[in-house]
Amino acid sequence: MFMEHIHLESCASTQLYLSDNIDEMMGMAKSSDFLVTTNHQTDGVGRTGNKWDDLEQALAFSFSLRPNATFSITPLEVGCILVNYFRHTFKKEISLKWPNDLLTGEGKKCGGIICNYQAQNMVIVGVGINLSKPSESKDTSYYKTPVGFIDLGKEVMGRSNLRKDLPAEIFNFILKNRLSAEAVVDSWSKYCLHIKKNVQINDDNYEYAGRFVGISEGGEAIIEDLADKSIHSFVAGHLSML
Repeated sequence: MFMEHIHLESCASTQLYLSDNIDEMMGMAKSSDFLVTTNHQTDGVGRTGNKWDDLEQALAFSFSLRPNATFSITPLEVGCILVNYFRHTFKKEISLKWPNDLLTGEGKKCGGIICNYQAQNMVIVGVGINLSKPSESKDTSYYKTPVGFIDLGKEVMGRSNLRKDLPAEIFNFILKNRLSAEAVVDSWSKYCLHIKKNVQINDDNYEYAGRFVGISEGGEAIIEDLADKSIHSFVAGHLSML
């Protein structure tokens, strides 16, 4: 599948680069599928404006994507496809945490997804994936979820153009394996590490604890109150497992 792939030695943020240049790129390119990769990202941005650190041997890349037919579920669809990729290609048991985190089997965060809607028919997706253990000199104590990584083995990690070639493989996999909204809800629930477990959701204006039941058709978190069993849904927030 043909794509326009721009690889940068260094940039502040692959997502900002793609967002700032997408109109010009579309005017010159033959494809509507764009991928931006880099060897070093200096100012990556996570969800709600949080900083995404560029750890050693981490992948940082962004791409354009046609939204899911159910617009709001697009980030969760990308999460499901990424889990499929690492499970099928490398036999790695990666899981998901609502709304947009990739977790190792031990529940440590090894990746994240952020989506910004560029236009009605285009989403710019930013992905960060840790492929090595953070150095001891790196302060990760401020992370809300413990930091982990996906160990792909020496052969893969020894590739000379890893930060360029592996994101291209992942993007191709995503384009070829899109999911319907119904399939996203089903797959996401299977891959969720905290399904049917007690969780807490925090945002600027609230703090709520309950049992995570699953996700709605639009990707909202569905939480059951521990006391009266009432059902509540949440569009956004940081989720912690209790």
